[in-house]
Amino acid sequence: MFLDLRWTKLSRRQISRKLYANGIPASKNLVSRLLRQQGFHRRKAQKTKTMKQHVDRNAQFEKLAQLKQDYLDKGKTVLSIDTKKKEQLGNYFRDGVTDAAEPTTVNDHDFPSIGHGKLIPHGIYDLKNNEACQHLNTSSDTS
Repeated sequence: MFLDLRWTKLSRRQISRKLYANGIPASKNLVSRLLRQQGFHRRKAQKTKTMKQHVDRNAQFEKLAQLKQDYLDKGKTVLSIDTKKKEQLGNYFRDGVTDAAEPTTVNDHDFPSIGHGKLIPHGIYDLKNNEACQHLNTSSDTS
């Protein structure tokens, strides 16, 4: 039935139901035991395969660098626009330390429902004038 199967995202209960639909009654516990006997275990995917680089991968960055320099040489403005990771607002744990007279207490979970929204930082940098502006947006995911 599944001779070439190497992995599945189906739960044991889903496998049990599919087997039952094909005339093979098997409980979730039996499915678990049989999978273990065959060497199948719950695993997370491991990112070990590297993608092959495209032969023209660097060409796009060289082209952008050339265009940027051409614009700057002509006195034109070049803007760099970037956004950073969204952060939940609220009394949540953050890595790092603080100097304080009293212990800092925070929520033990970071559920969005107990927070105060999200912060979406993004910025614009003017390469020609070496000036930047940063926005801390909370209204939507787009700048």
